[in-house]
Amino acid sequence: MKFAQILKRLRQEHNWSQEQLAEKIGVKRLAVGKYESGQSKPSAETLQKISEIFGVSIDYLLSDEPDKFAKTEISDKTLLEYMSEIEQMSEEEQQFVKYFLDAVVLRHKMKR
Repeated sequence: MKFAQILKRLRQEHNWSQEQLAEKIGVKRLAVGKYESGQSKPSAETLQKISEIFGVSIDYLLSDEPDKFAKTEISDKTLLEYMSEIEQMSEEEQQFVKYFLDAVVLRHKMKR
């Protein structure tokens, strides 16, 4: 299931209008309509708000086989901004970022 379908289903399960959801996540109703139609994707910060509002993980919102209740929280605004920028990158650039992060995490684990 795609993000657009998941968002619409969650909103309808809560009996909220697009306007009500928009207010809760701090965007315009038009933005919610675009998210639900697949015309636009939310920023990382908005995605975090959506996951919190519905009590589901970001993985659940984005994955085809999600774990609905795995909670993922990112409170560092800089990390949220980086994630938003990474989402706009090409697949090749995203893969490079993943390799780099893998190396940093591995280095951290080896220090312990």
